[in-house]
Amino acid sequence: MLNISILDNSNAHLQNSSLIIEQFLTKNKIAHQIFQYKTPGQLISLLSKDKIPIHIVFMEIVLEDMDGIELAKWINRNYPACQIVFLTKETSYFIDVYEAEHLYFITKDQLKERMSGVMEKYWENKNKNQLKSLLIESKGKKLLAKQTDILYIEKEKRLSHIRCKEKCITTYQTFEELLLILNLDK
Repeated sequence: MLNISILDNSNAHLQNSSLIIEQFLTKNKIAHQIFQYKTPGQLISLLSKDKIPIHIVFMEIVLEDMDGIELAKWINRNYPACQIVFLTKETSYFIDVYEAEHLYFITKDQLKERMSGVMEKYWENKNKNQLKSLLIESKGKKLLAKQTDILYIEKEKRLSHIRCKEKCITTYQTFEELLLILNLDK
């Protein structure tokens, strides 16, 4: 299921964007949930609970409580799998948005026409990120580690220790096997 959040100060824009996204996803038979927020604090609260992974955030840049680009940077740092679509009526930000990683920059009047491109780019990015993961056999289980989370791999006799940002995974897979799985050319 695709979980989407929409953040906009304006009720009218929030409802209109939600309707356009809902119609596109339903028409294309994509299972989804849409969450609507009027303040950055509400969105941050949902993301921080980690109960529901948000895949795409459609967000206004001009927000009352916080700058949308700063919020996008925060999301990039804390939830890198969450992809951002800047959805605004302000075209003057088209250069500033590059300060944060984002999927798309769309003016609100173009949302309907651009939804297909947004979703194509989302699936493309998602597939790229999945290719950048390492499937590791450890203690009879198969674990997934993102290449971007791997700090280094060290050998200790027959064991390989894969040191990641938040954990260490130990496996009997050889260093050579791990390098083949990583396929660093991708």
